[in-house]
Amino acid sequence: PRAGFFAAGEGWRGAIGHQILQGAVSDLFDWRADDYSGGSLVVGVLAAFSFRLLGPTLLALKLVPLAFSSIALLAWYVVLRREAGAVAARSFVVLFIASPPSWTFESMVAMGYHAQTVALSAVSLVLLLGYLRDPTRGSRPAVLGLLAGFGLWFNYSYGVVLLGFLRWLRNAACRAPRARHGRRADRRARLRRPGRIGRFGRTRPRGPPASR
Repeated sequence: PRAGFFAAGEGWRGAIGHQILQGAVSDLFDWRADDYSGGSLVVGVLAAFSFRLLGPTLLALKLVPLAFSSIALLAWYVVLRREAGAVAARSFVVLFIASPPSWTFESMVAMGYHAQTVALSAVSLVLLLGYLRDPTRGSRPAVLGLLAGFGLWFNYSYGVVLLGFLRWLRNAACRAPRARHGRRADRRARLRRPGRIGRFGRTRPRGPPASR
């Protein structure tokens, strides 16, 4: 249920932020709204920073989901700009900002649920594509693994995204040997062409062998 732009359950997240400001952090992990999800606790901790800046108001609480939406928008823009071009990235920005009212409401609810998981999924995709582009950067797999663990703890819906990433990596690993085999086959075919230098330095004749 919701009343205007405020959903039932957001007050619990705001209460977590308020208690943190009061210094009551001894039983912090017991304040989660759901036993299966840590997103409510993350939103409450972030709300404490927002409350410290603007005071314990509804506007300050709404800045938390706004930050998640901004991160998701920026990450998806980076992905589309690299993979599909500037036109696709700008079109996505327009569609994201002018989204349907139902999605706008869900993305601005400070709950720590599926809408905030979109930001974690988008950042994970940026890291994954960066690793596939340059596997020599050793820190990206570690950061991606930490983010994946945090995403599963944040909300179980991140598991669907993680399964998709694992399937993608599996397909990429299966295609790599085929690509290497294809390059070796092309190299051997070029070496067998008439007039090319053979493997052991012998020049292959350009025409048919002379008849004896």
